[in-house]
Amino acid sequence: MNRQLMDPLHRARQKGYRYRRINYTPLTIDCVSIDLNGVNIGPVRKIIELAFYEGSRDITTLIVYPIRFHLQQLERERKGDFCGAEATCIHEKFVARDKMFVQMAAPTHMYYAGRTIDTEQEVESHVVIDSPEAFSENLA
Repeated sequence: MNRQLMDPLHRARQKGYRYRRINYTPLTIDCVSIDLNGVNIGPVRKIIELAFYEGSRDITTLIVYPIRFHLQQLERERKGDFCGAEATCIHEKFVARDKMFVQMAAPTHMYYAGRTIDTEQEVESHVVIDSPEAFSENLA
């Protein structure tokens, strides 16, 4: 028995149907993060769309991708210069960073050693982080 491989549209073409290009809708990813507007802290929704593309590409070139692929990319680039091949390590770093963000939302006493942003002077002293004041439009 002689068999030939036919593309999926072969029968449709035999019957006179015309092929039309399909317009694909983008893949939509609905994200929620915590943000601060100076007064309130709360969830912020962000929608990320990944447009259709032909062929294949490296997943790490996309705007967002699963954390396990980020870890594989780090392994290739740094050859083990990070905390390990498990997503829990990066997840723990994100959780710690987020906890600090929430703590800084209220006026907080801290110690700072480093350069200032506007005058580039070295500072080493106690400071007060005042988010409502930082977000106010009446800064002189």
